[in-house]
Amino acid sequence: MKRLRGAKLLFDFRGLWVDERVDKDGWDLSRRTHRWQYQFYKRVERRLLAKADQVVVLTEAVAPEVLRLGVRGKERVTVIPCCADFDHFSLATADARLRARERCGLPADALVLGYLGSVGRMYMPERYFRIAELAAGHEPRLYLLALTQDPELFRAKMTATLSPHLHPRVECRSVARAEVAELLPAMDILVGFIVPSHARMAASPTKMAEAFAAGIPVICNFGTGDVAELMANLDAGAIIDADSDIDLARVASHLSAIMTKGGARLRELARRSLGLEVAQARYRDIYERMDPTC
Repeated sequence: MKRLRGAKLLFDFRGLWVDERVDKDGWDLSRRTHRWQYQFYKRVERRLLAKADQVVVLTEAVAPEVLRLGVRGKERVTVIPCCADFDHFSLATADARLRARERCGLPADALVLGYLGSVGRMYMPERYFRIAELAAGHEPRLYLLALTQDPELFRAKMTATLSPHLHPRVECRSVARAEVAELLPAMDILVGFIVPSHARMAASPTKMAEAFAAGIPVICNFGTGDVAELMANLDAGAIIDADSDIDLARVASHLSAIMTKGGARLRELARRSLGLEVAQARYRDIYERMDPTC
């Protein structure tokens, strides 16, 4: 359309998709056909970036990479992180937490470590269970709550990884988007680990914005997009090396201190950079620059 009709091209570049295919084992580069597909789509990626009038990326970390891949000038690149609708995800008040725990069958006075989202190998569920094992030695009120579309895989990972005596303390729910907002307040802390890789520089975890909207602090790991800078700026929990048992043990023994980083302060501070209105304003600015009459 750009070539034939002179249309403007906005490339909403949601991540290094071609490299993510390798990360997720979709393509095995030791196989000739997969290697050919990878090379073909990298050429497509470069052509789209070179021809785009404007490019949207999710992180500051990937901006230099898209310039290297062919974007014609940094003025064509806009960073818009994965934001959350703070009107949909409300603050986890004491009443909201009690209601959510009643629905999930969790004790009102539990300390709940949460898991939100997919369960593939790139999300390191085994390390989530490891931190739970370590925390259980310090905190007798510990419970786990998983909200996921992969409950069977989550339970399989639990069976293979978590000590059997802790299984009764795990609640796993398959939920729709509306239910996530209702049940998220049951969590005291969200644990979200992602395997670091080249492609992860472009990733912006939506689950973090949703947790912050509810005032829930996060334990996460280094190596994903702008997460390290975001966690430091918001003082939003703890960021560690998820492969290090030393780091896991350290945070597992300080969960109460991490919990104090949540609440209304975290929600209001996070909204300034991760509220849906931030994304709306940046998209509006892009369209106005591409076509001042829109």
